[in-house]
Amino acid sequence: MKYPDNITPYRHQFIEEGYTLIDNQVPNPVKWRGQILNSIDLKEVYVPENKRKVAAGKGSLKYAALDRFQLDKVIKEIHTYYHSLVELLTLVTNQNIITSPYDRSAYYAKVYKSKGDEQGWHYDTNGLTVILYLTDNTLSGRTEIERLNDKKRVFVNPKAGSMLVMKGRECWHRAEPIESGLKVICPLNYYVDVAEERDPRIDDIIFGNV
Repeated sequence: MKYPDNITPYRHQFIEEGYTLIDNQVPNPVKWRGQILNSIDLKEVYVPENKRKVAAGKGSLKYAALDRFQLDKVIKEIHTYYHSLVELLTLVTNQNIITSPYDRSAYYAKVYKSKGDEQGWHYDTNGLTVILYLTDNTLSGRTEIERLNDKKRVFVNPKAGSMLVMKGRECWHRAEPIESGLKVICPLNYYVDVAEERDPRIDDIIFGNV
């Protein structure tokens, strides 16, 4: 994996604002996107019902998902990629980053494919959230984040191949509703120093056993 030539600007933004966006970090976003879309079967994966309340969020959820075990079958290299990011994330955050012990949601895929598909305002349960963008979304489906330093809400435009690194437990954020087209992402969950216990129902809520 090729790291940015200068990590410092990303580290400064992450520390001050709670997030940073790094381009060209996904090995083959077009291939990965195609593999995910070819594997999404709405009869087999979960589409959360609209307005379901989850964790610390208050917005609605509407998307299709592949959990880590399903995704491993689709993108063979993503397991190695997930673990290889730890070194870069440690440099960017200046923290001791560890992988998630919660296997089913350590990394997974989400597809927002219909008008209105979204994830409402929420906090994450893990210390560090990484989102791999596999599509370009500039007019809708953007990630909206409340910055830590001034509480201003800003939009991050998904760009295929880019990677959002965010303090998901501290930054109030959401996935804006899709108006047209589709959005494909891979959330990757990490922790800082130790992996805290979390509500055991989280994976069931995300992937649909409740």
